[in-house]
Amino acid sequence: MSTSRSTATYGRYHLLELVARGGMAEVFKAKARGVEGFEKVVVIKRILPELAANPRFVEMFVQEAKLAVHLSHANIVQVFDLGRAEGTYFIAMEYVAGYDLSRVLRRARRHGRAMGPELAAHVAAEVAKGLDHAHRRRDASGRPMGIVHRDVSPHNVLLSFEGEVKLTDFGIAKARTIVEDPAGSGVLKGKYAYMAPEQARDEDVDARADLFSLGVVLYEMLAGRNPLLADSDYETLQRVRAGRFEPLRAVAPELPEELLQIVERAMAPDREARYPTAADLHEDLVRYLFGTGRRVGRPRCGARSSRLPASDRRPPKR
Repeated sequence: MSTSRSTATYGRYHLLELVARGGMAEVFKAKARGVEGFEKVVVIKRILPELAANPRFVEMFVQEAKLAVHLSHANIVQVFDLGRAEGTYFIAMEYVAGYDLSRVLRRARRHGRAMGPELAAHVAAEVAKGLDHAHRRRDASGRPMGIVHRDVSPHNVLLSFEGEVKLTDFGIAKARTIVEDPAGSGVLKGKYAYMAPEQARDEDVDARADLFSLGVVLYEMLAGRNPLLADSDYETLQRVRAGRFEPLRAVAPELPEELLQIVERAMAPDREARYPTAADLHEDLVRYLFGTGRRVGRPRCGARSSRLPASDRRPPKR
């Protein structure tokens, strides 16, 4: 069953609109309904039926989604529900009215522009706050949950019309490896350009891998291009594994030195040289913003995404 604009019932939800369909799931705008006319707009990510028959994928998806449900923070898209209906699994998530960062960056590139340094720093600082919450999360017994996003990239950063910055798809990246990399090497095809070197080498990763990825996103916002992206996946992967890229100061020397240093530290190929925590990265970004004397917050961030032309106003693909 699928829908585009019609309403269809799926479990206790009413699917309103098919937003996207990818290699792993279908994404719908939906409504949850309760007693006395209660309604709430949500996003339903429904696993494709063929993947529901893959026990390894289902087990990893369920376990990762269970971790994501514990995250409750203003800069993280909230997961409300994990369930099964009509023979396939789904997650219900917070609906964010806005656009993903990748769409904003594409529009900026078409006009030959990069995002302003203050706005870029603000977006990165908000994402860092969300990552800090996730990385520090503990279970009911007080044990660290060891949550790592593994897929911090522009299409997973949402900018709402209200100026909120939210990171989405926590707990799904690891399960996605089974779909996009059947050999099981742990590499996400097509996402090489945002990976930390140790992740691309299929080594164990920790929270600092997310900080490298956020550094790449910040670089792209400031320079208007991804520093690791090459002409082919193979070339990109080799560049990422070697930690080989053109320093931001060589691409945009006019940027403030403080901001250049933040990007360099976040993107250090050796993770021991990176920021130890997302909180430390957030602190440096906020310190830079205060030093500029310019206020950047929800009104400006929301205005930026709401000015997208009609050709760009498509729901983000998931």
